[in-house]
Amino acid sequence: MAELESLACDDGLLLYLDGTEQVLDAGTKVQTTLLTGESWQEAVPALYSLDAWVSEAALSDRHGRRANGSCPLDLSRLLRLAEAATDQPQVHADIQLVGNTTIKLRLQGTVRRIPWGNKGIEMPKNSGNGRDVMSGHIATGPRTWRVSLEARSIKLKSVSAKVFAAYSYAPLKMCKSGQSRATSRTFQTHPPVLARHNITTHLPKGFAAYSLTATKEALEAAFEESLHVEVWAQDAFQKDCLLGVAEVSLASAFSQPLRRSTRLPSMVHGFRVFDQVCLLGSAEEKLPDIVGEIRILFFVEDLGPASRAVRDSTRSTKAQDIDAAGNASTRPQRELGETLGKDAKVAEHDAEALTALAVEGLEALRSSPAYRIAYSLEVWKQQEEDRSNIRLKELETQLREELEEEYRQHELLRVQTFRQRQTELRELEQRAKKKLADIQQREISISAEASNSAAMNAQAKRKADLAIQACEEALRRQRAETEQALDFEKRKHAQLESRMKDLELETSEIRKRCSELQASLVKESTEATSGTASLSAEEELRGLQLQLCEERVRCETLAASRDHFRRKVEELCQRILHQQLPESPIPEVLKATAPSARESNEAVAEDAMAVTQPEAQGQRNKPSPKFSLEWLQQQKSELLASGLYTDDDAVIHALNAQMEELRS
Repeated sequence: MAELESLACDDGLLLYLDGTEQVLDAGTKVQTTLLTGESWQEAVPALYSLDAWVSEAALSDRHGRRANGSCPLDLSRLLRLAEAATDQPQVHADIQLVGNTTIKLRLQGTVRRIPWGNKGIEMPKNSGNGRDVMSGHIATGPRTWRVSLEARSIKLKSVSAKVFAAYSYAPLKMCKSGQSRATSRTFQTHPPVLARHNITTHLPKGFAAYSLTATKEALEAAFEESLHVEVWAQDAFQKDCLLGVAEVSLASAFSQPLRRSTRLPSMVHGFRVFDQVCLLGSAEEKLPDIVGEIRILFFVEDLGPASRAVRDSTRSTKAQDIDAAGNASTRPQRELGETLGKDAKVAEHDAEALTALAVEGLEALRSSPAYRIAYSLEVWKQQEEDRSNIRLKELETQLREELEEEYRQHELLRVQTFRQRQTELRELEQRAKKKLADIQQREISISAEASNSAAMNAQAKRKADLAIQACEEALRRQRAETEQALDFEKRKHAQLESRMKDLELETSEIRKRCSELQASLVKESTEATSGTASLSAEEELRGLQLQLCEERVRCETLAASRDHFRRKVEELCQRILHQQLPESPIPEVLKATAPSARESNEAVAEDAMAVTQPEAQGQRNKPSPKFSLEWLQQQKSELLASGLYTDDDAVIHALNAQMEELRS
């Protein structure tokens, strides 16, 4: 139960709390019932859904709608205390106005936990025959009943939806005119609330009270009909659809134990409470059979006979009990009984006469000694209650001051801790900003280095591509030159081989002739020794010996020339093998270089002709003098080493002249 108490306020203020309006004065209390479960955690959503605001009485709408100048109430402190509460019976806190600048109001909010049990409710003792006390007071005539039906909470187990509960129950349409809000139309909770999956959700404004006039048997027979509570799902873009239906048997409430409360005089005849959690059967095929559960609270209260007020009946019952306890005279009671008997007879014909008789009986009761004793006892009890309330208020004031001082100390400590934490957070924020600036600067430098590295990589790649192209071009050119030189050397070698073969044939012939000459020389020497040699034979022998020496020199020259050209060919082949590409095999290189040797020899011959005939070359670019001199010397030595040329040849003279020109 939630309660708001006005400690101090201005005049003309109106408090609106969950459908209840109350003009505020000092000490005014406004209460409302929170429909929750057994724990404080389930009470927090109900507190969140409370509609509470304060405005001036002139600004309030006559239908309870919020005016433009109203100020809502801040229930945050009460919510925090309710969330932290575990076993406390109640929590209370000061309530502030949101955005208030002119209204002066001091409110205190209290939330109490009132379980449905025997605490604070007196149960009547059973009579000896096993029946309750109420059965002795229930007559066969009609009585006035107050019936309340409440859809308290809902929990969906398969889906989440924005739902509301609705029902239309025929027995509740028998209520008196003007005593119920929903007599002929369907009752439904409003506004629709969002029910999440497997979470108990409070249904707002699900309480409805009805006043019925009937006998107990007729009331029990009427409530034998089952109550069907429908749960509808609401969507902003679709039509409302039926989510599930729960069936409740309200006749079970009459089998519940009878309860009484001395604090509420209207409940002196007793009441019964029926609290049940009902399963919701699915109304759609795509959903499971059970979509959730809904909690229904049914309350039945006996207000007494239909022709007597509840308050008067309560007072008369107390007076009779006190009179019997004090051994007072029974005359007023007898007179009251006679008067009530007459009232019962006259009530069938004339209601005004019945009222007059009831007033006379009441005056007779008040003039009795038992009534005076009861009145003095009630005055004494009221005085004691006032003294007790004063002591309780003083104790509450003292306790509130202690709590406020403790709260102030806690607030000072909290402020100090907050400032210390704030300073630490500022220092940490400064360090974080500095680190962030360093990281950003480093990121900028890294991005610059990355861009420079990318540019350098691109430049290096271009240079590498150009170098590779240049190397490939130089290699192709060098390969072509080598192939030409090899071809030239091969042709030159072939010529030298043919020349050597001819020279070997001549040498063999000369050797044969030399052997013949030696034989003839031996023969002639033999003849000379014998004294028969002549001068002509000696001259011929000398000539033959000289010719033999020349042939030997010629053979040695041919052999040296052959060895020279063989060595040159081998060196050229080795150089070609070292300069060939890695991917090309050696036989293919040799096959490729063989046809181009002729071109190389032709190039060498052309170079030699260019040396001998420099004026025929035109405006060709000349190499460096040192390189040309070395190259001419090498060519001269190779020509002389070949044995085909001598120092007296014209080619050698041309080379000498060219070298002299380069030296000068």
